[in-house]
Amino acid sequence: MEPVPRLLLVEDDLGQARLAQKVLARAGYAAQWVPSAAACRERLRGSAFEIVLLDRGLPDADGLELLGELQAKWPELCVIMLTGADDVTVAVQAMRR
Repeated sequence: MEPVPRLLLVEDDLGQARLAQKVLARAGYAAQWVPSAAACRERLRGSAFEIVLLDRGLPDADGLELLGELQAKWPELCVIMLTGADDVTVAVQAMRR
């Protein structure tokens, strides 16, 4: 059996974070949660994660900017952007990065 990837959920809305963790748990994943870009940076410095689920709108950073920073510091990290916005431009920007 392959090990389950370690997931970090970066989401400022507690309700959304709990819902995502519940859905992920049903699928066999345990995601650690942080509510901000600063907490994300700190957690990544102290622990090994394979996947980051990253909200676009954070209280202390734009998710797209944080995406670029994560790619520069941790190029092996898989980052999946999350957003409630119905905006194709945001999706295209995230995929380009």
